[in-house]
Amino acid sequence: MEVKMAPTKMWTNYSLHNARKWLGRWTRWNPVTREVNESFKSIRHIELVEDMTKMKHQNTFIYDDDREPLTEGPMNGPWEYQRDRDCDEEGLCHPSTRLNSKKARAFFLENGGGAWTVMEPTLGDVFFQENFFPNNDIRFSTGMLYGKDGKALRLTAIREDSRCRPSLYWSEDNQIKDSFSAPVQGTFIGTEQILTANLRQTVREGCEWDKEYWLQETRLLQDGNTLFYLPDNVALSCPLQLYEDSTNRQFHISTFCLYDVNKDNPEIRVQTVFYEKGRFSCFKQGIYRKASQ
Repeated sequence: MEVKMAPTKMWTNYSLHNARKWLGRWTRWNPVTREVNESFKSIRHIELVEDMTKMKHQNTFIYDDDREPLTEGPMNGPWEYQRDRDCDEEGLCHPSTRLNSKKARAFFLENGGGAWTVMEPTLGDVFFQENFFPNNDIRFSTGMLYGKDGKALRLTAIREDSRCRPSLYWSEDNQIKDSFSAPVQGTFIGTEQILTANLRQTVREGCEWDKEYWLQETRLLQDGNTLFYLPDNVALSCPLQLYEDSTNRQFHISTFCLYDVNKDNPEIRVQTVFYEKGRFSCFKQGIYRKASQ
């Protein structure tokens, strides 16, 4: 069944699972060479204030060399969200893009998972997209940045833990792999949700995780995407070139994570953002658990 999500529901979905102090590490790679560009520690502080109708958000970057911590800037804030101002029929507006001509929105489901994206990727403008995966005390996100020519410039992974540093779950590994860090075996069944650009939401039960997509590159080559196996059983599927002309304007960016906090009952999460006819179309999330043998 399809239902309409109220814009303010986006606020609740996001703040309930993401508003806290996250201790993390950002790693940025060159998506062409797969080499690490930089890696640094972070504090992402998201705090609800004023009867939970406002949020304060600040990112602090802590470098491993002699540089001073960075607390202000385009990627740092500080920013203030206002529920009644920043939630609309197209999603949640990030304060950093409110006054920018480049329209960007964020979309979040009831479990806090979501995405942030430019709504209309256009040659001649930079394009960014980020997928968020909160899971109680841990969280990660992957981000892709494309240049004005549509070529992939930067791949970012942010691994966070609200409990302590170093993380009780995430490693310090920063190398892209040839395969998943641990084998993914068996059949995984779960729930898939789709949220469209006009906030129409559908839920489907009993869906099977598409193992072949993530474990065999033949299909990846067919859809034009390249697969990156990141540390800690995270993977990203994305195009290295968005499109070369206005006739080819359909693509997707997808992120996979195997959460094995419970070793006896691992959980797979996949989040995909789809673009059709040159603009954001829908956000899809799948959460799957291993089927009984």
